[in-house]
Amino acid sequence: DDFEHLVAVKVVRTDSASPRLMERLRSERRTLARLKHPNIAQMYDGGETEDGAPYFVMEFVDGKPLADYLSAGSPGLAERLRVFRDACDAVAYAHRNLIIHRDLSPANMLVSADGHVKLIDFGISRSLEDDDGSSTANLPLMTMTKGYSAPERMDGAPASTITDVYSLGVILKDLIEGVAAPRKSDLEAIVAKAACDEPDERYQTVEALADDIRAYESARPVSAVSGGWRYSLQRFVGRRPFAVSAAALGILAAVFISITMSVLYIRADAAERRAEDRFNETRKLAGFLLFDLQDEVGKLEGSTRARELLSSTGVEYLDALGADPSASDELKLEIANGYKRLSDVVGNPGSANLSNRALSDELLQKADDQIAPLLEGSPNDPGVQRAWIDIKFSKAMNAAFSENDMGKAASILMETRPVSESLVQTASATLSDRLRNAHIDSFLGFCQKSLAAYDDAKSNIRLAIRKLEPLWRENPDSVETGVQLARAHVLLGEAIWWEEYAPDAAYESAAVAYDEGISVSRKVLAMPNATLDAKTNHVVSLLKRGATFCSVNPRTEEALSNLTEAIDLALKLSESDPENDRLFEQVTNIHIAMTECLINLGRIDETESALNKAISRREARLARQPENPSLLQDLSNTLHVAVSIYEAAGQSERACQISARIEDTWLKYDAVQSARDFDDHDERAANLKVIEDCKANNLL
Repeated sequence: DDFEHLVAVKVVRTDSASPRLMERLRSERRTLARLKHPNIAQMYDGGETEDGAPYFVMEFVDGKPLADYLSAGSPGLAERLRVFRDACDAVAYAHRNLIIHRDLSPANMLVSADGHVKLIDFGISRSLEDDDGSSTANLPLMTMTKGYSAPERMDGAPASTITDVYSLGVILKDLIEGVAAPRKSDLEAIVAKAACDEPDERYQTVEALADDIRAYESARPVSAVSGGWRYSLQRFVGRRPFAVSAAALGILAAVFISITMSVLYIRADAAERRAEDRFNETRKLAGFLLFDLQDEVGKLEGSTRARELLSSTGVEYLDALGADPSASDELKLEIANGYKRLSDVVGNPGSANLSNRALSDELLQKADDQIAPLLEGSPNDPGVQRAWIDIKFSKAMNAAFSENDMGKAASILMETRPVSESLVQTASATLSDRLRNAHIDSFLGFCQKSLAAYDDAKSNIRLAIRKLEPLWRENPDSVETGVQLARAHVLLGEAIWWEEYAPDAAYESAAVAYDEGISVSRKVLAMPNATLDAKTNHVVSLLKRGATFCSVNPRTEEALSNLTEAIDLALKLSESDPENDRLFEQVTNIHIAMTECLINLGRIDETESALNKAISRREARLARQPENPSLLQDLSNTLHVAVSIYEAAGQSERACQISARIEDTWLKYDAVQSARDFDDHDERAANLKVIEDCKANNLL
């Protein structure tokens, strides 16, 4: 009993067991017995059956074929790549021992429940030492799996290490198909190189293939991509965003000093061409560090603080350039664009930002001061038009979300629209120009919806959708196009719901628009180059749909599912980018929306927990900007939700305490926003009446 083993016995059925074939299989058994690797099924023994059929006695592997393992457990990308690397290590080990597999396929890769892979069926391999000149044309086709064998094998060429590489490439394609992956274009390039029809174009060793997989996993450049220095820079920044930002900050400081000295040198002797050349060279370097590098860093989760490091020095750099009265129009345009981009980083609510609204407004005004005279002097210059449109759009964003003034935002957008329409009619119009043009329409619709101008809102949002749909068809790989289209559909659903605000009348048509937007958003999210903005937009889409349908009884559970998915993604993104104010706010909004779903489902304890989280987050955000009227109104609105919930739960004293806090919030709002009070005066009067009743009943 001590020597008993559970084994697998493989009997090789052949039409004619020729002496030559039998001798070859005996040789194979001796060869395979030498292979001892944790990812190769061990060969124990072999022989011939009574009827002369050869058999192998091998290690029994308690696992499923790779395809079954993938479909049963739906492992993530990291697990799939680990299994593949282990398989590569096993094949490379066999190659070093002068053995090729000849028939690598998912059926010959068994994976145990704990994810341990074993390669089987090396029994049809042949030692590379067996140089008898025979070719695979003389072997049964059973030794090759269609779709996984290299093209030259199907044409009768002998097996080699390169044919095993091809098979591994096809297996890798199966592994990554339909799986969300960062930088998926790198993985696809690895597949294309490994499974190339031309043997000379493939990886020449399995080790080289495995090395590229390891490079991908550590976000390093892969040899299959010939992207030059820009590609290498992207991968370097992806691995070290903060180190790159710190280094760039130091270089930028040196460049700033050089810029300043160059400006002084030019002023002292404008005729010196050498000084001007030096100025332009340092300006280009600073522009790269400040803008090109920041673009790469900005694509990364967790990069908001890193971008601030670049931005803080960037303000000094732009101020130094702008102080030169002899600056050319080209330089003024560069300065305007620079101020605008820095404004986005420090406080634009439409993107990842640091919530410094005051500095954002100040930088936008500097940008406007630079661009306005340029547009007046060159009204048809596409570069000037483009910069002016972007600056105005950011000012509209700040008006809507920082000042809570939708009317002002709508006016800015209406002013911007004619210039944008003119730009997209020119031959130099880019995809970005057309996307901005459609975004103006959809954002205008958003503002009009908030102002209860529902017909105008729906009309403008539908106009944006009509512009975006052909762009999406023409540019299916454009993340930004997909984001814009998804956002417009969701806005349309929101506008339909707000206008009707009656579940029986509106929820079906609103649901169609919401679902179309989320469908597009999911497609974008699955793209290998999906950005932080795309992921955040998906959070917002799920939030808006969930918040809408929490009050619709047949859809409450469905709505809560939307919100749960949204908060899971939002919290994951927030963990990697804790300084991102936009994400912080979305998490708060999800908690608020969940309270309505949970209260409608009778889950009182969970409702109070979600509500308290929302209030705490509102207060924390307001503490950073105590005079921001938009944040004061946000807190007031959240407190109103709390009053309704506590009243419904019969907790009158708690409801009274929160009503008093609402009035305190209104008083602070009046102090910073004297020109406009809260929109709903009746609501404030009603709250004051509640406070009087609370005092009369000794609850305050």
